[in-house]
Amino acid sequence: MKKLLIASTALIATSSVVGADVVNGVGSSTVTLDGYGRFGLVHDEGFSSDDTRIEQRFRLNVSVLSVTDGGVEFGGRIRFQSDEGNNGGGVAQNSAAEFNVESGGFRLDVGNTSDVLDSGDVIDYFGNTGVGLTDFGEISSNFVLPVSGFGTSDPDDGEVIPTVKARYAVDAFTFAVSYQADSRDGVSYEEFQIGVGYQISDNLKVGFAYGEVQNVTGVNGLNSNLTDDAEFVAIGLHGSSGAFTYDLLIADIDIDGTDNVDTAFGIGLGYDISAATDIRFVVSDNGVDNNDTAYSLGFRHSLGGGVSLRGGVGEDDGGDTRADLGVRFDF
Repeated sequence: MKKLLIASTALIATSSVVGADVVNGVGSSTVTLDGYGRFGLVHDEGFSSDDTRIEQRFRLNVSVLSVTDGGVEFGGRIRFQSDEGNNGGGVAQNSAAEFNVESGGFRLDVGNTSDVLDSGDVIDYFGNTGVGLTDFGEISSNFVLPVSGFGTSDPDDGEVIPTVKARYAVDAFTFAVSYQADSRDGVSYEEFQIGVGYQISDNLKVGFAYGEVQNVTGVNGLNSNLTDDAEFVAIGLHGSSGAFTYDLLIADIDIDGTDNVDTAFGIGLGYDISAATDIRFVVSDNGVDNNDTAYSLGFRHSLGGGVSLRGGVGEDDGGDTRADLGVRFDF
């Protein structure tokens, strides 16, 4: 009992600091916890075993921020996540660390961090109209582009290839560049991306990105859709008008030795039926020969307090029916 009381007291003392500022002179330090949980049912005709399964995910982000007396912000983040299908039977996996420095309109991210495409700095690559509890239908679903982002990994994945990304925002423009390189198992890997975004108005944003990837083959399955060297361009548009929200993404990639990939496109539409409920529709074509165009239709209904009921149904690029339904709570 004594040990239990001591442990409880320590936990209460620690939790009181989470989310609070610890002031040291002019500067300050902050530790915050955020994330989400979701659970429900998923139906996938293309799934390797049962067509219908239980879906569950719990994600916890731990973020820290220290501000110098001069106002420069130094931060870091790690993630813990448990999924229904990951190794370990749903046991939570953790991530490598992300570090960042920010001052004025400039920000530098280093480590396990997103590249230009994944970060959303200049292009809403996944869009704001994802369908389903699991967002199985997005404007970039199954696009053949080299995208790497912040996240957890299975123990067998080995080390995460570090990324360096710089972003600068001035007036309505945002400029971003990212780079990552590594060599393992005798195979070198190098990726470069650059992009610019422009906020036309409060309700309309457009972005452009260009990237190159070299010698991707054989690097622990990373970007396994690509072979040899490749370069790409992508253009994105996100906007809203009244109750409507829309996303557009067009991408073209040139892969050495491959001629079966054409221009890819994705269109997402959302409509607010009420203050609590919206419906959304997505069509996505990854441009790969012999792949179908994917369609999906879904809804979200807010239950209040960061809790929402979500679901959708559609057809993926393999022609298989997909559907899900469940609850998500954000914290």
